[in-house]
Amino acid sequence: MPGGRFGFGLVAQVVTSKTFDHLPLYRQQDILARSGIELSRSTLCEIMASAAFLLEPLALLLKQRL
Repeated sequence: MPGGRFGFGLVAQVVTSKTFDHLPLYRQQDILARSGIELSRSTLCEIMASAAFLLEPLALLLKQRL
């Protein structure tokens, strides 16, 4: 995220796993912990909320075109 604490790769992984792989955040938290990345569930929620905010214009455009 621009100016954020996390890189695009981590954000893309969390969002993709949640939305397309239907992997709950608590499971992602466990998977990341096994890789040495300790993030709280609230932090993962923050990542999802930030991504949703940034992707909102794209979603509105898609909705308009449909």
